[in-house]
Amino acid sequence: MSVIQSDPQLLRAWSRNCGFIWTQTRSGSNVLQKLRQDPKNTIMEIARGTEGEYNADPETANSAQIIIDFSSEDSEATYSGYLPIPEAVGELNGVSEENLRILFRNGITGVLRFDDKAELWAKVFHAAWQDPELLNGIRKDPLANLPKVEGLNLEELQNSKYGILPVPDMPSAMSDDTIEKIASIGFEMDNLGGIIPLASCC
Repeated sequence: MSVIQSDPQLLRAWSRNCGFIWTQTRSGSNVLQKLRQDPKNTIMEIARGTEGEYNADPETANSAQIIIDFSSEDSEATYSGYLPIPEAVGELNGVSEENLRILFRNGITGVLRFDDKAELWAKVFHAAWQDPELLNGIRKDPLANLPKVEGLNLEELQNSKYGILPVPDMPSAMSDDTIEKIASIGFEMDNLGGIIPLASCC
């Protein structure tokens, strides 16, 4: 499987935000579920820092703004956007929907739980990889631009366990770690387990 590179600044930004989001769940915050349901507006709220709903520290807020900046422009950086789907490269270029579904079930996307709804996400990725404009639209605003593939009920997907951006729960091994420790682990392990880096979303 080809390794897909991304902008280190963007990976660090996602790592920092996921470190913040996971640590907030310890106090009962709903920010993880909000991120899953509506990644764009949740990141925008985090970027408001101490004035926002989640009272994000300045470093996390600045990192959220980096994600916004990469998502707002026509960035050529892989994994830009609020649903950071990469381009289809190497062996993924031209892969059939059926084979993509099998790959999703086997964890091609690594830590993100696209495997939980493998059949649906295989259709979404397959459609996006055949249409660069659609791929760009999904990255910039997933809620507004997910394709109308068979079986997609947007409200139902939003309210499912993992939502639209299927970030997993915090691993138990990280339950006592600081934001900084989680962020550094995520960045160091940026290509662990799949085509979407661990650091791109958690």
